[in-house]
Amino acid sequence: MKLLLSVCFLLSFSVTAQCQSATGPATTKGACSPANTGNDNTFVIHCGIDKEQGAELIAIMNKILASQLNPVEVMAKLDEILRNMHAPRRLSNLQKSELAECLRKKPGRFSIGSIANNSEAYRYAQDWREVFISAGWEIEHKDIPIQIFLIGGGMWSGMQISVHDASPIQGQMALANDSPEQNLNQCLVGRSDIPNGGRLIPYKDNPTGSVSIQISDQPQQ
Repeated sequence: MKLLLSVCFLLSFSVTAQCQSATGPATTKGACSPANTGNDNTFVIHCGIDKEQGAELIAIMNKILASQLNPVEVMAKLDEILRNMHAPRRLSNLQKSELAECLRKKPGRFSIGSIANNSEAYRYAQDWREVFISAGWEIEHKDIPIQIFLIGGGMWSGMQISVHDASPIQGQMALANDSPEQNLNQCLVGRSDIPNGGRLIPYKDNPTGSVSIQISDQPQQ
């Protein structure tokens, strides 16, 4: 079937696929599109997708195998997934409202920065700044709403949140009880709907009640 042949090529993002076809010219076009010729060839296509997107593609494949689905609808769904793979990070109005309501329970101080020369990261930083301001948190650098930073040494992507480490044991992490950073952590736990929801980085030198948010490049899918 043409549908199954297309799916075989598209869904082999992390598995080895074996598809037989007539020998012809080896041509390729676009990302994740290998040039292949001959019969009984084994090849691996690595396309950048995360676990959730991979699970969704596998679910679609299972439905195709279990029943005869409309090929147009199937391909439309696959196109939607591919379009969302590199969508800019943004917080919706609902997400902003929910986060602000949670953070309002224990306001503290915050600063926020975006990596230099990255408009996508800067807009995402603006979303987070709106959340903290709406929650009643005090910005530490009132004259610089969003700081710009450069990364020296090892490059990292996504979002990092520097907080106070209250652990008495070196190498472990503990957040001060009933602190703004502890409440922030609770507000983020389980929020898989938030792009790069942020990982907390503990520092002994950071004062309790103050968090520093840094947003770098968008992680590669």
